[in-house]
Amino acid sequence: MLEQLHYPSRTGAIRDCLRGALPTRLRPIPGKIPAIGGKKGSWYIYLWLIWIILGIIDGGGIYGGAGQVIHESLPFLGSEWWTILLAFRGSAVILTGSYASIERLMTSLVFLFTVITLICAVLLQTTEYAIT
Repeated sequence: MLEQLHYPSRTGAIRDCLRGALPTRLRPIPGKIPAIGGKKGSWYIYLWLIWIILGIIDGGGIYGGAGQVIHESLPFLGSEWWTILLAFRGSAVILTGSYASIERLMTSLVFLFTVITLICAVLLQTTEYAIT
């Protein structure tokens, strides 16, 4: 049954979901339970809906926390405004699919962290806490 499913391409996934194509493609999943309007729906759809709702709440918490952290370092805007700016920036990255700048930034941060850690390990040998 599951091999009959057609998965949407990455570019058309949002469009297909908005048209309602994804739930119809999941229709062959067994385990029907009562749904809205007297119809039957798959239990998987209900779990998926709960997962999406919790994911939205979780994402809001992450954006809110990041907004508060940025507000502590750059207090010229309120944390709510930083949260909104971060949410728009994150949405733009997801909608355009341009992760290259984020990948370069993360790679350079990992490299910088590694170099600083190695320098600290070497400098530690010049203190009374040297590893013997």
